[in-house]
Parts: sequence; structure tokens; C-alpha cells
Amino acid sequence: MYQDPRGKFAPSYYPDILKYHGFDPDTVMMVGDEPAHDMLPALRAGIRYGISIDRKQPEKWFRKDGGIFVNSLDVLAELMKDMPV
Repeated sequence: MYQDPRGKFAPSYYPDILKYHGFDPDTVMMVGDEPAHDMLPALRAGIRYGISIDRKQPEKWFRKDGGIFVNSLDVLAELMKDMPV
């Protein structure tokens, strides 16, 4: 498990995590700060919520490319109150 030296850059990284732990991708959230390397691959793996944090973005949050972009963990915590499980 997770033997690929590319780590999260390996195409099978997120599918392997889901399978190994028996996670239902519809109930998983991936939070990262590199959309191309974490959020988008997670979404392609079927993970329901892909979150990218960029503390420099002026908007509190917005949706793009299937993901949710937030400017703080506080904003994410507020959004999570309204997210279906």
C-alpha cells in the first residue's frame, strides 16, 4: 500500500486509499492546496468533495472544476455545516 514513490502524484494514489480503507468516496472530503495535484485527482477518483485552500484569494469561497475553493479553514468549517453527508 502506498509504495509508489510518487506519492500523491501517482494516478492510483486516491483510488488505493479508498480501496485499502474501504471508504465510500461519496462520504470523503480531500483538502489540499495544490488543485492540479490533489483536488482534481481526488475528484477523478470519485471523492465527493475536493477542497482547495488559498489564503490569498479574495473570495471567501467559490466552485470551479468540480471543486470548492476556500480562503480559510474557518470558511470551510462554515460550509461543512450545510454539506450533505
